[in-house]
Amino acid sequence: MTSLDSAPERAGVSPPADISKPGDRVAQGATVHHGLQVTAAYAWRVIIVAAAVYLLFAVLAKLTLVAVAVFVGLVITACYARWSTSSHTRSPEVCPSR
Repeated sequence: MTSLDSAPERAGVSPPADISKPGDRVAQGATVHHGLQVTAAYAWRVIIVAAAVYLLFAVLAKLTLVAVAVFVGLVITACYARWSTSSHTRSPEVCPSR
């Protein structure tokens, strides 16, 4: 029975010596320090997160004008709804409270 991690070897052919086996952290003969590998792994993650934040702010910058217009429209509508339902016997205010 063969392991799922290893490929069957052909007769008379040996695998190259410089290929790492599954589970090896560093290929044989590599001179990269473990700390540098960890730092590089975190650096890629930071780059991806920074790109995602940049894209989020780019989309929000495009939507700022629309968001401000909707907000102002809602404030005007709320003030008008209160003004139109309030009693008209007193002087009208810009945004009266009930």
